[in-house]
Amino acid sequence: MKKIILLLGLLVLGIGLIAGCKAKKEDSGAGSAPAKTEEKSNIVSKNLEGITVSGELPKQLWCTRMSSDEIEFFNVPTESDIWSSSPHIGVKVKKDTTFDYFDMFKKNFTETKSVPNKTIGGIDMKGRTYKYVGMEWIEYMGKIDDEHVVSVRTSINESSYVDIESGEGKAIIDSIKFEKTAE
Repeated sequence: MKKIILLLGLLVLGIGLIAGCKAKKEDSGAGSAPAKTEEKSNIVSKNLEGITVSGELPKQLWCTRMSSDEIEFFNVPTESDIWSSSPHIGVKVKKDTTFDYFDMFKKNFTETKSVPNKTIGGIDMKGRTYKYVGMEWIEYMGKIDDEHVVSVRTSINESSYVDIESGEGKAIIDSIKFEKTAE
């Protein structure tokens, strides 16, 4: 009987996780407010460190995962399809810090190169590429205001990546907006 109850509980938990990603209302940040989603337009928004970050997902095969300081847009249909090497775009906002925060693992980066700046959400961001944990990364960093810095990064691996220069990846990057949350 205990095994049946445990299996039912796991089944309900699994269905809830899958449904959360399909509906793009996932919130994995402990104690943080749930993300808002406008179902018809696939716009996802989340308050990250006092900044509301929003972006529009393509209609199919994309889901989000969120924490208290990051939104990740994954090019997979459900959260259960996410692996460490899944192609994605991550947006991280940090308050009361400098760009050094994003360099905490820099000593482990290899093949670091500068790339041309990119404007994302109206913010001019400095670009770089590097290899880390077996994958290539493209990262753009910018200053939202006097208190907040932001990193927008995408992963590239041998078999899959998000093209941020064209297609759905570019559409997500172009849709990202930053707005200071009223206090």
